[in-house]
Amino acid sequence: MNRHTRIELGFAVAVILLGLYLLIGSGDINLGSGYDRIGPRFFPYLIAAGLLITALTMLLESWFRRQQASDLNVKFIPLIYIASGLLLCVFTLERLGFIISVSLMFIFIARAFNSRRSLRDAGVGLVLGITIYFIFTSGLGLVLPTGILSGVL
Repeated sequence: MNRHTRIELGFAVAVILLGLYLLIGSGDINLGSGYDRIGPRFFPYLIAAGLLITALTMLLESWFRRQQASDLNVKFIPLIYIASGLLLCVFTLERLGFIISVSLMFIFIARAFNSRRSLRDAGVGLVLGITIYFIFTSGLGLVLPTGILSGVL
């Protein structure tokens, strides 16, 4: 087994573990009212199922593929941008609020995909953050952190 296959298998196993963790953790969510059609467990279960299906597909693909070690062509810079954006969002969510944290994360994710227009990305992230915030708070009745915008929202 070459290095490339071991990396792919390790990543697939990590995604399987994440999917199982989400699946097991979703069982602790209250069922909600009896008249709810979908209920609060539906989307976590859906995401867990998607993670598990994706991970199993990756596992099978890496297991049956025959590649040379020279085929390893992982670009780490985009991965660093994505991980940094996610971590920044997690650590600033309570203090800065959902809208600003998601906007900052969008800038990092766009940069991972080679966007060089940070100002435009900030604007798009801000519009998406505001839209998602109001869909979740008004449409679904969820409470998202407002952070420094608590007086505005």
